[in-house]
Amino acid sequence: MSKTFVSAGIVILLFGVVLIALPFVYVPKTLTEEYQVPKSEWVLGGWTGMAAYASFKDATKGTTLNASDFLNIQVNATASKHIDFSVRAINTSEPYLYYPDVTTLNINWTVPLTSEYDFNFKSTNLFTYKDATLIVTKHWTEIVYRDVTTNYRLLPFEFLYLGIVLAVVGLGLLVSLKKRKR
Repeated sequence: MSKTFVSAGIVILLFGVVLIALPFVYVPKTLTEEYQVPKSEWVLGGWTGMAAYASFKDATKGTTLNASDFLNIQVNATASKHIDFSVRAINTSEPYLYYPDVTTLNINWTVPLTSEYDFNFKSTNLFTYKDATLIVTKHWTEIVYRDVTTNYRLLPFEFLYLGIVLAVVGLGLLVSLKKRKR
């Protein structure tokens, strides 16, 4: 019977020591996570000289923008020589955007419907020559995936307490049996 108690005491003590050690052991685990990457693409750009009216018709004719495209539009005109700037779908009569007397403009715009668009400049003074530049950039966010390896505890830290209790019980069994033999 004492051999049974000794064996049980040793097994409980060893199991307790293992439970004490395992919360400090880390193992690698690979997870796939998603993250967002901002993207942008130059859609349209150019320079024009104008007297009364100009449009980037060559660049915009046939340029289709999709509904919900998020655009940044930058316009720069010759300093102190204002222009009127508008954006309209080819199949509509009213412009979606209209900015009178512009020297510089930097706006964000979400395209309302899929269509071909004209970006137009109109001189506010018919007798002065003006230069205007236009840059249109489309912005969006893509979701991409990557594998990330992190280290995790093999057992939660709470098992350390259970291991201490089991080690004390196992050690107590061994000590009490040793005292009985004497």
